[in-house]
Amino acid sequence: MCFGLGILSTRHVVLSPLLSLSLLVALMLGLWASVQGRRSRAVAAVLSCLMFVMAGHLRALFPDFSLVPDGLLRASAGWSEALGLRIHALGLSADDDTLVQAMLLGRRQDLSAGLRTLYNQVGASHVLALSGLHVGVLFLLLNALLLRLLTWPGPRRWVGGAIVLLLWVYVVLTGCSPSLVRAAVMVSLMTAGLVRQSGFSSWHTLGVAALAILFFSPSALWSVSFQLSFSAVAGIFLFYRVNGKWAERSLPVRWFCNGVTLSLSAQLGCTPLAVYYFHTLSLSSILLSPLYILLATCILYLALLALLAGKMMAPLLSFFIGMQHGLMRWVASVPLLASVDLSLSAFQVVLVYLSALFFVAVLRAEERCPYGSLVQDRPYRFLRLWPLWLAVLLFAMFAVLLFRFF
Repeated sequence: MCFGLGILSTRHVVLSPLLSLSLLVALMLGLWASVQGRRSRAVAAVLSCLMFVMAGHLRALFPDFSLVPDGLLRASAGWSEALGLRIHALGLSADDDTLVQAMLLGRRQDLSAGLRTLYNQVGASHVLALSGLHVGVLFLLLNALLLRLLTWPGPRRWVGGAIVLLLWVYVVLTGCSPSLVRAAVMVSLMTAGLVRQSGFSSWHTLGVAALAILFFSPSALWSVSFQLSFSAVAGIFLFYRVNGKWAERSLPVRWFCNGVTLSLSAQLGCTPLAVYYFHTLSLSSILLSPLYILLATCILYLALLALLAGKMMAPLLSFFIGMQHGLMRWVASVPLLASVDLSLSAFQVVLVYLSALFFVAVLRAEERCPYGSLVQDRPYRFLRLWPLWLAVLLFAMFAVLLFRFF
């Protein structure tokens, strides 16, 4: 986050590279001196944050450079073309062929105008974009194929390395979009933690992924796909909570409930930004996004199997694509599920996110110490309940904002 703030600062204040480098070295020396002098952790934390801010500012002063060498990009373009011919050989219809190529290889330019309009109407364009869904599908498939090897202590590292290598081959093959790089970095760190049996921190992996992308391409901070991707994952980390009551249910019910909760958490994270950029709010996307993702996951698995098995899987693949398009056409015909025109300013988007953050703080404080026990402590109850009152105030402002547009 501090590295991103340093990149953001270049829009308002631009320091010379020499001065930025001097300040960065001074901060590094100050951090080293504070650690050697055994000062408080707060001083080291502040100096570390300032150091990353100056590093981001300094990095933004220079042009971007490619994460992948040009030779490897040319080779990946050849591999992508070969896979495209393999998909074309399945004998699918024109719309189904272009859809599979868009979902697997990111070739959205070949989609027909009708399909683009349909996906935009129902707010399911994220299904077509290469994202963490694709990396997650491939990761689960590789884990399922190599599950027995992962239980052996000997080849565990080799299997983990092979999974990470194959994931990065797919990322390079599809052009290294920010959302794919983010997902690949997070899965790589997660796999390393599982192999070493040391665990991993979700927020740290998200921060390392952002740092990796912004180091090579600081201009990615202004990319809509970068912002939506990271806000969706942050929403999952903040809002996703697995209800303990679901553990007593059957396996399909648990999968359905967890899938709905996961999808809604991601929607809460990225919807304000999506409204800010696209000036529309899709009700069907919020309500039916878990179903869209479920069908897209089935299509991805069937497409991968079709690449291996050939034309024998093509009819089943076409059936699921037709099911997805039939659902979307029905949703587009229902007036209550239509998209609503809505515009938010940058200040209003920040206000919405602050409201969400305060609600999360209040709910987690309630889990640690119920407010009912604090009400009896009258001298301090108003001081201790300040997050609740502030959250109510922000929610009231947000409600007034929504009623203004509806």
